[in-house]
Amino acid sequence: MGAIPVIGVKCHYCSKFYPKSEVVHFGEDGHMHRCLKCHETHVEALDALATQKCPDRCAECRESCESIHNRTGQATLFLHWKDGIYQFLCSRCARRYAEKRKDIFGHTRFGYETKIS
Repeated sequence: MGAIPVIGVKCHYCSKFYPKSEVVHFGEDGHMHRCLKCHETHVEALDALATQKCPDRCAECRESCESIHNRTGQATLFLHWKDGIYQFLCSRCARRYAEKRKDIFGHTRFGYETKIS
């Protein structure tokens, strides 16, 4: 029994496979692909930067700012360049990401204050 062929295109950022109809082609030669979720996340972050209006949810866990506020008492999102795209992350997701990227954050004040270094 052989391997099952995968018909689709691999997202350059999340590395998942999607049908061609669910990816955005970009790059100089159009050979780079971004799934619609990664594309939407990136566009939301760029819009937020341009308009100075914070997105209404975390790009990673998709929890709404209202829900984050109800849970923590504040709804702060942190901007990260993650997986090659801009993403606004809630404090929980931002912390998880920073712990995985000690190479970036370990020798910073943030890394020292959060003890991830």
